[in-house]
Amino acid sequence: MKEQFFSKIVGTTFVTNSYELMSNLGSGDKLLLQREPNNKYDSNAIAVLNTDSKKLGHIPKDTAVELSRHIDNGKQWQCYVSEITGHQYQNLGCNIKIILE
Repeated sequence: MKEQFFSKIVGTTFVTNSYELMSNLGSGDKLLLQREPNNKYDSNAIAVLNTDSKKLGHIPKDTAVELSRHIDNGKQWQCYVSEITGHQYQNLGCNIKIILE
């Protein structure tokens, strides 16, 4: 896996208050990655949280497969907001940058 890459947050429609939470984010804001090995839908799941530990959504499933192995093996990854999209449609999305520490 590269030492840094871009991805997005998925599953935001299943998160209570995701629109409000994401509307308070800006480019460069730090986010937290939290493994969810007991997630009933995906044992590789990685939640994306704001700095108040409120869930925004998840890393895409295909990305989480490899990233979860790295996290489980002790590698530290940092996550930042790259861009908030969809303002004009009131359907916010969040592109993120993930960097190996």
